[in-house]
Amino acid sequence: MKRPAAKRARVDPFTRQCNEAVKGLYASEASRGVVQMLEQMLPMALVTPRTERDKYQQSVVAMAEELLTGHEAELVKALQEAEAEVASCDATAKEKNAVKDRAAEKMAGKEADMQAKKVVLAEAATVFRSAKAAVEKAEGDLDAHMVSLRSAGTKKARLEQARADYLMPLSEGVEDAAKNRELVDALAAVLVEFGADEGMAAAMPTAFGKSIGARGSFDTMVIDKVTQEINRRIAAFEEELAQGEPGKAAKESALQAAVDALTTARDRQLETCSVFTAARKEYEAAMEVHHDAVRAVKAIAPERRKLVSKVAVNERRLAAHRETPLGIFVELRDREALAAEPEAEEPAEAPEA
Repeated sequence: MKRPAAKRARVDPFTRQCNEAVKGLYASEASRGVVQMLEQMLPMALVTPRTERDKYQQSVVAMAEELLTGHEAELVKALQEAEAEVASCDATAKEKNAVKDRAAEKMAGKEADMQAKKVVLAEAATVFRSAKAAVEKAEGDLDAHMVSLRSAGTKKARLEQARADYLMPLSEGVEDAAKNRELVDALAAVLVEFGADEGMAAAMPTAFGKSIGARGSFDTMVIDKVTQEINRRIAAFEEELAQGEPGKAAKESALQAAVDALTTARDRQLETCSVFTAARKEYEAAMEVHHDAVRAVKAIAPERRKLVSKVAVNERRLAAHRETPLGIFVELRDREALAAEPEAEEPAEAPEA
């Protein structure tokens, strides 16, 4: 058999209302210590009927009332200030719209003047861009030519060094076998680097490895071919460098002519640009004034929405304060003693089966 449900504890409605009134105290300007003191003392004072409160309870009630009504006055003041801000915002919006209209009219006139002067500038700007491109091309041609000459000079010096440091000592004979092999390997590496026949490089250790008196006709032929190969390549680079000098002079002359043309084009552009620049500055100044005026007008709408929302928030806060903490407090403050409520009878336990 089921046992009867346990009896639920009844919540005292006066205690619940007292707690609601106490919550309003935390929104006041009173210190936390004072509010916590009232939180402990006020429920007992408010639960006690008005005519039965002692002087200490009356003092607690009066203190709580002062805090709650003081907070109400603050909320009323905040609402009035918010409403005044909305009215001021509306007056400002009217003034700023008039400023925006005047700025738009002035900007339109400056723009028309600027566009007329811009047409004169366009042709000079086109000529300047073409002259600038010609200079860039002439500079690129000269740079590429100089890179080619420097490369030829570097390769020529590399071969001349190999001839002096490796070929000549080997041709005259190097008795030390290790040193001989080192020079042969270095010379072969240079020849291979410059595209010489690998077969020639392979025959070099044998030809150069013998003393002068022990060299045969084949050895002499190998040494002669190595010498001719190096001399031939050095001569080719010398020829390239010699022929490159006139080309360098021609490209430098072409670059100078392009630079002179660019200078003339720049002077012409600056001349036609001066008038346009002044007109553009006047237009830009007028445009900035107009944009500022437009931004000022646009900024009013969200600002006004915030202010209207602020009014609504303050209205809700005031209404909520008056309805709940303050309203309940006033009700409990003025309540009289009530007749005792009869206790509910507990349900009888059912007999066990």
